[in-house]
Amino acid sequence: HKSGPSFGALTAHWVNERCKLCTASYNSRVEEADVIWINSQDPLDEDSYTTLMRHLARARPDARIINHPNHYNAYHRDDVFEHLSRAGVSVPRFSFSDKDRGVTTVIYKMQGCQAAPKTLEIYQGERKGYRAFEFIDSRGSEGLYRRCRTFYLIGLVRPSKLMASNHWNVCLKHKTDLYYTFTMTDEEIRQVKLIADALRIEYFAVDFLRRHSDDAPFFTDVNIYPTIRSVTKKINQKRDY
Repeated sequence: HKSGPSFGALTAHWVNERCKLCTASYNSRVEEADVIWINSQDPLDEDSYTTLMRHLARARPDARIINHPNHYNAYHRDDVFEHLSRAGVSVPRFSFSDKDRGVTTVIYKMQGCQAAPKTLEIYQGERKGYRAFEFIDSRGSEGLYRRCRTFYLIGLVRPSKLMASNHWNVCLKHKTDLYYTFTMTDEEIRQVKLIADALRIEYFAVDFLRRHSDDAPFFTDVNIYPTIRSVTKKINQKRDY
């Protein structure tokens, strides 16, 4: 990881402070490790990939590698929505024709980076450096747009938070309320596991939207380098989700 806070070092610190089952090291002791957790901002650039593969060459053959570099950038592939759709994951419509021009409301999202800029527009055709997918109206009964985030770790699915905002792009900068009590459906849990299988990654956070008309889930964003609990200024648990 080349910039920003090192969550890997913090995670290793707290494992060693609190865990009675194992110890953790940060960028060392690869040869001794039973489990090696690749924990770097995605997508990996070529230099980072090469460095990681060089370190992994020293690992024991039976070491478990979480989020292998060969699959680390899977979400950033140009065809990822198509790939997930074929695997049975519910994603927004991503294929458009001339009939959609000037008619269909879409989100253009910049490719190849996290916290990617997004714009809500009427479809005007393909745009270099951006992925277009159909806008999902995620408003709940109270009229606020909703975005759910959940964590996946080696087969376990853990709801993280539900965010609600009066802005279509539900994120903290848009005065978002946070709820840590929302419940996932069996179908939502099943689809998170499908994402893990399809992308061949074992730790990530995934965001999904519940459609206004029927609460059907649509999965939009995968983050391979999430914090365990996001920094927040306000925690609101008044409503029961």
